[in-house]
Amino acid sequence: MEKTLKGIRAPSTIREAFDEWKDKQSNCLTKSKTLNALFEAGQNPIERDINMFWKKKGKSDTDTLGFEEFEELFIQLGNPRDVIRNALKHFDANENGKIDSDELREILKAAGELENTSQVTEDSYVALILSIGDRNKNHELEIDELVTMIQDGLIKR
Repeated sequence: MEKTLKGIRAPSTIREAFDEWKDKQSNCLTKSKTLNALFEAGQNPIERDINMFWKKKGKSDTDTLGFEEFEELFIQLGNPRDVIRNALKHFDANENGKIDSDELREILKAAGELENTSQVTEDSYVALILSIGDRNKNHELEIDELVTMIQDGLIKR
């Protein structure tokens, strides 16, 4: 069910992701496989999201969920593009809908992408990302350009 274009994995549909990760005998997802299936479907959940859903449903860690509950969780998590876009807006200091090199550096630091790197390495990495995503060459990324880069896997979520 995985779709690729030049090595970039595109998210599967909710049903494809569920079917890819479900237990073939029970036709359900375990807690750990739910996380994998959500990633497959283009979501970026954290373990806390899964734990809260499990608790809300009164499930133990060994319980599973069927497609209807998986779909409910997917919808509850929200549109992945919107979730990423809203997170990036917090780094847009001048609120112009664009991310400059300083703002990009802060995003990358917050994501752990620049841990244990030198200033030269940080500068090179920021410049590389800007060169890939800055289509109009204004030394900034539109927030939507950066969202696409993150969803395409060019930048770790």
